[in-house]
Amino acid sequence: MPFDKLVEHTRPTRDRHTPPLIQTVFTTMEGTDPAPLHTATMRPLPIDEGVAKFDLTVQVQVEPDGVRVLFDYACDLYEPATMAELADSYRALVAAVLAEPDRPLSTVVAVTAAQRERLADALIASPVPVPPGDLGCVPRLVTETARRQPDALAVVDGTGAITYRELDEWSNHLAHQLLHHGARPDHPVAVSLPPGTPAITAMLAVLKAGAAYLPIDPTAPPARRHHLITNSAVTILITQDPHDTDTPPGVVALAPHPAPATATATPPPLDVHPEQVAYVIHTSGSTGTPKGVMVPHRALTNLVHWHLNAHPTGPGQRHGQVASLGFDAAIWEIWPALVSGATLHIADPADRLDPAALHDWLVREDVTRTFLPTPIAEAVLRLPTPSTSRLRTIFTGGDALTTRPSAHAPYTLFNIYGPTETTVAVTVGPVRPDGVHRPDLGVPIAGARIHLLDADLQLVPPGAPGEVCVAGDVVSRGYLNKPGQTAERFLPDPYGPPGSRLYRTGDLCRLRTDG
Repeated sequence: MPFDKLVEHTRPTRDRHTPPLIQTVFTTMEGTDPAPLHTATMRPLPIDEGVAKFDLTVQVQVEPDGVRVLFDYACDLYEPATMAELADSYRALVAAVLAEPDRPLSTVVAVTAAQRERLADALIASPVPVPPGDLGCVPRLVTETARRQPDALAVVDGTGAITYRELDEWSNHLAHQLLHHGARPDHPVAVSLPPGTPAITAMLAVLKAGAAYLPIDPTAPPARRHHLITNSAVTILITQDPHDTDTPPGVVALAPHPAPATATATPPPLDVHPEQVAYVIHTSGSTGTPKGVMVPHRALTNLVHWHLNAHPTGPGQRHGQVASLGFDAAIWEIWPALVSGATLHIADPADRLDPAALHDWLVREDVTRTFLPTPIAEAVLRLPTPSTSRLRTIFTGGDALTTRPSAHAPYTLFNIYGPTETTVAVTVGPVRPDGVHRPDLGVPIAGARIHLLDADLQLVPPGAPGEVCVAGDVVSRGYLNKPGQTAERFLPDPYGPPGSRLYRTGDLCRLRTDG
């Protein structure tokens, strides 16, 4: 029967910084018929004490016409909408158990049809429109941008600037050289260059050659560089010093500038399949051995087209490039800028970990949008940005955000969430200057499907914590040369189309009542 009463009691406001002590008391009351007591008659009467004795009390009362369930809760801890969701979930749980009493409780889904529909509306985003075949892939789109605006500045670093024509021709030269040395689909080509124009050009050249680029920090310890190269079965390395004795045997080392004898400005033939690997990014290895994540063109294309639809940009805009090239946020910084025709400004490595110097650089270079890792972003948010600054958008991610922007800041701050395995960004949301709670993670980007699941991969109801499991066009192909670990984390999606997969992030989230 429906839960026909939801009782709300008040209690003194709790300090919001003190974690609530959640106590649940279940009481069963039977025998509600009037009982004779000599000449008197006794019957139960409702009592409203005006205060909740516990954070949450659930009373189950058996009556002649059914069962009455009352929820008595502290209003300073729970919103009415949250308790209504809890009541709906409890009703769904009871109905499922009554329908199949022998079914293990862990397999029961306490989600109503209405809740399931609301979960889908909030956590499953529509796909982004993408041209068919290789027409929407990044290397082709950058080439088209170069044809439209050959003389516009494409990349600016501490040593100078190159135009889109120069970027296109230089990358064509190097792509032909890569093909000559055996570059082929789904095989990584290592790019071990410092942030700058040569690195951007080399990565574009690898994409044009149909291979996958693998960024490696040239300042990383030799043991890590050697591990990334050998573990990824790299046969071609683009490096500043092709004669470096640290290059593993059997690996061809190339300079980012091709020899004049092999140079040709003609673009190589391009036939990219959406499932071909575009790049390989290694995880930090903080929870074990670093794993190379294989991201296909399908996922990269989705990210770029979503970004350009949700955050339009183009010629005249200046994008900052701040993240390490081995950090997947650099993917988001580089390719939407070059596909749209904006100018990519590359921060000096010496300024990247100095918030004050980086803030001055953003203002001095008239950067209009940039990504900042969370710790750096929180320090920059506390610095006064002059009203004359052209900075209008800051994206941040990589850690839990606790700081909000000033109401006087000329820019909008967006908080992003997304593991490397799901192509940089899965959810994005604006962070308002006002607010008492930690900034949320926003909503899914186009092409992403999020399921909040319990340990048995069952849907959890709105408001309940569940593991973030990500499906859709954002999911990568898995870990390079690690089929066992891929099978552990990348599973068939029981809630998606046949053949689709999801990635178990291990992170816990909940869907708030406001979506």
